[in-house]
Amino acid sequence: MNLRTQLWAVLPSMLCVALQSGAQTPDNSVQPSIVDHIEQSGFHELVIPDDVRLLLLPSANASQQSNDRRSTMRTYWRVQVFSDSKGEKSHQEGQQKRSAVARRFPEYPIELKWDSPYWQLRVGKFVNREEAESAAEKIKKAFPSYSREVHVVRQRMREGD
Repeated sequence: MNLRTQLWAVLPSMLCVALQSGAQTPDNSVQPSIVDHIEQSGFHELVIPDDVRLLLLPSANASQQSNDRRSTMRTYWRVQVFSDSKGEKSHQEGQQKRSAVARRFPEYPIELKWDSPYWQLRVGKFVNREEAESAAEKIKKAFPSYSREVHVVRQRMREGD
């Protein structure tokens, strides 16, 4: 066996001894591992440098803004008046229908949104299905040409929106 092979055979043992000696205090007592410390102690303090803390935690201003926007999600019922996937043509048709419905029913919130691949026009924000069904009937009577597309849908939304 040559010298190089002998060194590779002994190296793992030497590394283990070096690591063990590095983990000992000057009085040769072994320091507890972090796991041992956590299991033995009931109080743990993390010391985080400010630059790292700023990366991990949002600033006070951003935190306040997110708290203002934060609200719970809830299921609402809406009346879908239009849905189509013909690109810009669908967008224009949705805008025309949105204007017409908004003029006739200003009391209902109206939203025209892109939900790929569809442009969707939804009306109202009803707590129960019966209210949405009633609004759908009113819309069908006011706009008979839309009646084939008008139906009630369920949608999860933030309470504050």
